[in-house]
Amino acid sequence: MVFFDLKNAGADLPAQGIRLSPLQLSIRSEGDEGEVMSLQGLIGSGQGEIRLNGEFNLASFEGLLTIQGENFEAMATEINLLISPDMSIIVDEAIRVGGSITVPFAHITPPRQQAQNAIRASEDVVFVDVEEDGFTERNLPLLTDLELILGDSVVVEAFGFNGRLLGRIRIQDDGASATRASGTIQVESGDYRLFGQSMTIQRGSLVFSGGPIDNPGLDLRVSRTIDTVEAGARIVGTLLNPEFTLFSTPAMPDSSIMSYLILGRGPGESSASEQSMMLQAALALSMQGGNTITGQLREELNLDEFGFDTDDTGSSAFFIGKYLTPRLYIRYGVSLLESVEVLTLSYRLSSMWKVEAQSSSVGSGADFFFTRER
Repeated sequence: MVFFDLKNAGADLPAQGIRLSPLQLSIRSEGDEGEVMSLQGLIGSGQGEIRLNGEFNLASFEGLLTIQGENFEAMATEINLLISPDMSIIVDEAIRVGGSITVPFAHITPPRQQAQNAIRASEDVVFVDVEEDGFTERNLPLLTDLELILGDSVVVEAFGFNGRLLGRIRIQDDGASATRASGTIQVESGDYRLFGQSMTIQRGSLVFSGGPIDNPGLDLRVSRTIDTVEAGARIVGTLLNPEFTLFSTPAMPDSSIMSYLILGRGPGESSASEQSMMLQAALALSMQGGNTITGQLREELNLDEFGFDTDDTGSSAFFIGKYLTPRLYIRYGVSLLESVEVLTLSYRLSSMWKVEAQSSSVGSGADFFFTRER
């Protein structure tokens, strides 16, 4: 007996940028008392399709659904994605999702810029999740064991990276702990823009070793060759805790490596502002987070200034500064190129007069400043 029959239907999914057509679904009841339900379906998208075939026993609350397809267009936005699933969903003491999803083609570009005038929720807004009662007396756990396979045409052009990915990972979720993954996704070919310059990707891998899927291991190496000098950067560690190091052939200081990476030429040929930029970039790499960590420290230590600066002579220094009172300001700086430390005290006498005293390992002094705005 036919319980439900849908033919020649279609549906638009604007968020995914696709149209499902044809859309067909047939559900029939079988057995002496109609306790067994069989399902057949066909969902088309783009030039591909997905076929559904299943059976469910209402008496024992057990069933099986298979999902198979080729070149099904799953998304057509900034992510253009085709999938070929070969999956099964088994319902018994649990809901078990298994099988594989092959991605024969994907083209990923940067996401569209979100509207700047979007209204955000206030910081004091609290979201409360309301637990809904299940439709059965049994709370069936969801168990997942899927293999994701990247085909030969998976291309990413986003966030400075332009290359082709290849590999496979096994995704497992027992419903009780974090989703885990094992396998490797590697960069088969491509380049990466670092500090505004195009770098060759010598090696690039995301290594999933059975831990949480959102924190794979990193094994990345990019380089740039200028004349007879090869300069580059290595990124290892994990996605949540990356470790950056610089390398070169022949070996040279980080500041010299940064000169080749950023400017395309050796040290000694750059201006003071370019030297400052290179030093900041090198320190950012060595600090494994650079500007982000600088901002966090400035907020946590309640400092008014925290960063890097270059004076008129081209000397760069790391400094911290704090207003002790609205009129009294103290600043401490350390030269990055020389063994010089400078302590500065500044006191504003009035809106136009200010006195400033400096003390360092090379000398001390004081100045009066008069400022008048017109």
